[in-house]
Amino acid sequence: MENMNVIETYLNTLNSKNTKVTYNRAILDMFEYLDNKNVQDITNIDLQNYRSYLFDKFSDNTVQTKLRAVDSFFKFLFENYMIKVNPSVGRDGKPLSLKKRIEKVRTKTYIPMEQSVKLIDYGKNSRDRAI
Repeated sequence: MENMNVIETYLNTLNSKNTKVTYNRAILDMFEYLDNKNVQDITNIDLQNYRSYLFDKFSDNTVQTKLRAVDSFFKFLFENYMIKVNPSVGRDGKPLSLKKRIEKVRTKTYIPMEQSVKLIDYGKNSRDRAI
């Protein structure tokens, strides 16, 4: 089974033109990362490694979009008997795209009231003070 034919078959099931473009790019990126490995030979470990690669290179939202596309692609293939095992589902039964990376704790930084008053007073005109 040729990868490009399988991708085209999957994309034809999608309704939105934008979704087709986004998912096509995401799936092609995955195959590129996996050196165009045959779709039937892709394992869960391959996809976990791909996920790690994505987190090192892209924002969380981009990673989730790409993984959602890959997950949907493999789910389609599995449900239509084109592959025997869905590699995007882990042993826990959860799709790869729903696993979250450990987020860094972000703290809000505030300046003290005295400094903010000084900044406002530093403005030369009403426009500068408003900014």
